[in-house]
Formats: sequence, structure tokens, C-alpha cells
Amino acid sequence: PTWTTTADYTSVSSCVTNAIAGDTINVSAGSATWSSTLVITKGIYLIGAGSANTIITTTASPGIAYTPAVGAADNPFRLSGFKFTTSTSSPILQWGNINNAPTALNNNKLTKGRVDHNIFETTGTSWPLVWMYLGTYGVFDNNIFNAYTYAFRATSNTTGAAGWQYWGWTPGTSDAI
Repeated sequence: PTWTTTADYTSVSSCVTNAIAGDTINVSAGSATWSSTLVITKGIYLIGAGSANTIITTTASPGIAYTPAVGAADNPFRLSGFKFTTSTSSPILQWGNINNAPTALNNNKLTKGRVDHNIFETTGTSWPLVWMYLGTYGVFDNNIFNAYTYAFRATSNTTGAAGWQYWGWTPGTSDAI
């Protein structure tokens, strides 16, 4: 099924909650401010009307959290067609969580994520714009990152104690972002 919603947090969150893996949620053109984190735990397609048309300002930490449960099926996930902005020092997107380690008991490697044709920007000192946790792989393409310090942070916790070298990510392979 395909869902259609306005850009306000309550409407988008309701669609995400009720959607099942494989569903598409189309978010119409418009602007909204989200003060709560949009938590996505399943493989869905969240599609805006274009980065010049669907504009989300977030004050939440993070704005969106793609955090499938341990053992979740490797279903496709896509985030496309938005402009996300923040003035906080929090990330806009959390990609995975500390429990997504591919070595965790009963965990599946999540390889089918795509984040494309978005704008991520801060008007403050947000760094990074994307927190990336081990065990969640995929492709980021055709995005614009306007970051104060840097766009991405590979981490195993919220303080950034571990980085790329601890994950076994090899750029250009299926074991990479």
C-alpha cells in the first residue's frame, strides 16, 4: 500500500506506525517543525515531494531514527525528497543503533537502506548531521550536507567512542555505507 500524508509530525508518525514493511509513505509539499523523534523500525519508503518542497525543521535528538530491532528482516528502507534543518547540536538522522551489530546474537545485517535526494543542514553547531551505527549499511547518494563540522559520524554509542576502523567497513563493497 501507499500512504499519503502532510508534513506535520503527527500525520507522518501515524503513517509510519501503521505501515508494514514494503509500504510507501508519500509526504506532500509543505513545511513542518518536529519536536519529537520520528522512529522508524521497519523497511519502508518515506518519500517527500522534493528537497525544495518538503521542509522539516527538527528540534528533536535525533530528528529521525532508523532503528530496526535485532533480528529484523533485511527489508529495503528509503528516505528521499526532503530538506531537513536543525539549529540544535543534535543529529538529524540516526542510522541504526548500538544493538544492530552484525555480530550480535540473532542479528541480521541490514544492507538495503538508501538515503537520497535530500538536503541536511544546520543553522547552528550541529555535528554531525548523521550518526551511523554498526550493522546498518546502504547507500547515501545525491544528498547535500551543510554541516558545521562534518556530515557523518560512525559510532558505537552516543559519544562517538568507536569509528570506521572498528566496523570492518570497506568502501566500495557491500560492507560499507
